Amino acid sequence: GKPRARLLFCDAAARVVHLQKVVALEKRQTEIQRQLRDTSKALIGSKECIELAEVDKVVAGLQTEVFKKKGVQAKAAHCFSFVSGKRTVDIEVDSAEEHARLFRGFLLLLEKVRKPAAPGVARG
Repeated sequence: GKPRARLLFCDAAARVVHLQKVVALEKRQTEIQRQLRDTSKALIGSKECIELAEVDKVVAGLQTEVFKKKGVQAKAAHCFSFVSGKRTVDIEVDSAEEHARLFRGFLLLLEKVRKPAAPGVARG
């Protein structure tokens, strides 16, 4: 789809990535804080979030169909995508440095989500 500015953040348990519309953040601060405390169940399945458990992989660059068609090659180092069986979420950030931090961070979160908990240890 059409590119839109989004605020990217995880819920408190780091299980859901939210893609919050960017509008007067001061006015939405209470809403964002509520969502962070929330288990995100109300938004799961919406286009405003993606569950990390359903993400098959995170890929760097312009690898998805949308990025291949509409991505700008000069900004490939600023792009990454969440890929699941249901959909892809394409992200373009402002710098290669920001890309490196976010891409590595989401790879680590995926690793955490996929790692089985030790017997007798609660996950969360």
